[in-house]
Amino acid sequence: MRNLQEHNMKNNIHRKVIPKKYSKFFDNNEEDNILITMKRIEKNPSNEKKSRKKSDIENQEEKNKDLDKQKDIERRLQKIKELEEKRKKDDEKKKEKIIKIKKLVETITLNKNGLINLGNTCFMNTCLQLLIHCSPFLEKLFFENQTKKRLTNEFCNLCQNQLDNCSSPKNFQNIFSELHSQYKGKQQHDTVEFCRLLLEDISKEMNRITVIPPYIKLDDNNKTKIELNLEFDKIFKRREDSLVIDTFYGQIINIFRCKCGFESYSFEKFLDIPLLFKKNNNNQNLNSLIKDFFEEDEIQWGEKCKQCQKKGKQKKVVKNHLSTRNFNFIFTKI
Repeated sequence: MRNLQEHNMKNNIHRKVIPKKYSKFFDNNEEDNILITMKRIEKNPSNEKKSRKKSDIENQEEKNKDLDKQKDIERRLQKIKELEEKRKKDDEKKKEKIIKIKKLVETITLNKNGLINLGNTCFMNTCLQLLIHCSPFLEKLFFENQTKKRLTNEFCNLCQNQLDNCSSPKNFQNIFSELHSQYKGKQQHDTVEFCRLLLEDISKEMNRITVIPPYIKLDDNNKTKIELNLEFDKIFKRREDSLVIDTFYGQIINIFRCKCGFESYSFEKFLDIPLLFKKNNNNQNLNSLIKDFFEEDEIQWGEKCKQCQKKGKQKKVVKNHLSTRNFNFIFTKI
């Protein structure tokens, strides 16, 4: 009995002094195994060394991982800092370039030298002089003309050549007539038609869309007039987006209103609009002519109304949208 008590006491004592790091060797349900395990460990201390070495290796690996993470964070922060510095430098260069271009354009527009007439080319000179003295257009043109497109570059040269003396548009005419053969020679042509062709050519050369996607038809199902108007503008600019579009183009909505109240819409971009003078009316001015263009009109509609399924007369209303800035600019500056 006494021997059993002594045995139990020994077991209890050993259980109290067992360190936690040896717990993986123990089976708590078998007290005898505890003593056996303790004795095995005491007899073979190399197990403890191995365990300690393994633990040191794991700790070192964790430290290495932490160091790698810290280095990666530092590299990313350094890269962000470099990008931020580059952006600041680019912004400063851009500002300097804008200031330089503004001064150049101001000098060009205040210049009073003209263009030499090459025969009956007053139609061409008129349009060129209008564009040369159009400050917002020139500023964007000089800023974006980095690729040196042929026609656009020659127009820029013509603008700067005027600073010294009256310049000849002969080189410009040669390049333009290669694109449009009807302008070869010294025949007279319509100024508006020439101006439209010239701006369209510059717009194509300066188009910011390098790969033109296929045309997408406007989906008018369950959409408001404003939503359709904005969507049409996005569809158009997916294929052509240039400084000419920004400066001179506008967009109008044609609203067709049936007697039943149903409305249908069509949208179109415009570079210029026809203004009709009325006979025997001396009170006409630019504003009144523009107002007349946007007046409500009644037309004979050839298709059936989607709502009442009837043909007949419909009221047509033309509204100016997405072009207020451009529209006012065209008729006040040119």
